[in-house]
Amino acid sequence: MIIEVLYPNLCNLFGDRGNVVYLKKCLPESTFIETGIDDEPYFNKHHVDLIYMGPTSEKGQIIVKEKLEPYKDKINDLIIEGTVFFLTGNAMEVFGKQVVDKDGTIFNGLGLLDINSNRDMINRKNSIFLGKYKDLEIVGFQSQFTTCTTSEEKIFEKVYGIGLNDSDSFAGIKKNNLIATPLIGPLLVLNPLFTKLALRMDKLPFESDLMKAYEVRLQEYKNIINKQ
Repeated sequence: MIIEVLYPNLCNLFGDRGNVVYLKKCLPESTFIETGIDDEPYFNKHHVDLIYMGPTSEKGQIIVKEKLEPYKDKINDLIIEGTVFFLTGNAMEVFGKQVVDKDGTIFNGLGLLDINSNRDMINRKNSIFLGKYKDLEIVGFQSQFTTCTTSEEKIFEKVYGIGLNDSDSFAGIKKNNLIATPLIGPLLVLNPLFTKLALRMDKLPFESDLMKAYEVRLQEYKNIINKQ
């Protein structure tokens, strides 16, 4: 398996670099390509099985969008062909249509996903997240200036948290084999059952310890929610 990590030195907020660290533990036989901000993306001329991008700053979003713009058609082809993408935090906004700031400033994304966002840089939204994916309970965090609307298929049904917006009941989208979510954590480390399902693995590295941490966190979240 060939996994490309886009711009890890820039797209690494909220500890989501941990997703990549853990993927390397889970898939030690895989080849990991870490694409720097001035590099041509490996996917442009070579086969890749999975493309990962984590959250960045608002200025970072502008830089990343400009770097990916020449490869927009190629990325769209990969999405249509079923290449696996995993986008966390505000990476999904780079692949979306627009982010409109409260002052009217507009950031135009790549337009590959039907996602439109509203941003208020004065008010950061922070929350724990508890949700469901199929029959699994999902835990994570949200820390963002944006809310968004989308017509894409939605995943990670919200039990508690911000979700895609204050009134939406989901916290992620899926398009073919692309998964994009504002959830941070890092998600793959916090949710070993989801990671096993996503990677189709029978046994994960450090699974016993991860499951203990997951069960403690899950109960803590439920206790917090029940008190509110």
